[in-house]
Amino acid sequence: MNADTKRATQRILEDGWHASPDLDEHGWPYLFANGVAEWEFYELYLGNDSHPAAVVSAKDNETAVKAFKGLFRLDEAPAWEIVMKIVEYEVIESKGQ
Repeated sequence: MNADTKRATQRILEDGWHASPDLDEHGWPYLFANGVAEWEFYELYLGNDSHPAAVVSAKDNETAVKAFKGLFRLDEAPAWEIVMKIVEYEVIESKGQ
């Protein structure tokens, strides 16, 4: 792992969130080995926009809110919403195994 990736992974683990950073081939396996795969994805919507202004992965709700407040001046926005992205799959038909 190069020095930049090492610093980036340490900061992600300390902060408890990330917004899909560029890491070398050793960075993601290191993060996943340290529990990042268990984090949830959160989306920030500003105003009436149907597309998220930003997406982060965070260890919990409080950390996600803190991350977005650090990235944006939410106190100056007239309306915003942070949502946890939940994806479910349901098998509707299958054959064999």
